[in-house]
Amino acid sequence: GCGDCGVKSNCLSVQPVDTEFGRKTRIDQTSCNTDYSCLDGDCPSFVTVEVRPEKKRRGRTAPTPPALPDLSTESVTATHNVFFAGIG
Repeated sequence: GCGDCGVKSNCLSVQPVDTEFGRKTRIDQTSCNTDYSCLDGDCPSFVTVEVRPEKKRRGRTAPTPPALPDLSTESVTATHNVFFAGIG
């Protein structure tokens, strides 16, 4: 990398790294203060994406699901093993 982002921001988190493709620039996330001053540098690899507010969608409403049948309330007398998949 040319280092212009480091010069403009004077930030220690902007670090040069030698790679097989030449010298590149990386941001050390552990020391970055996220003030985005490195974006002031003229660097083609830094891109700012601005998201427009989402428009309210117009469309059909979801159909009403069919009613569920009544469940059996028989008592359980045997031992059962149950496995629930999920997180947590």
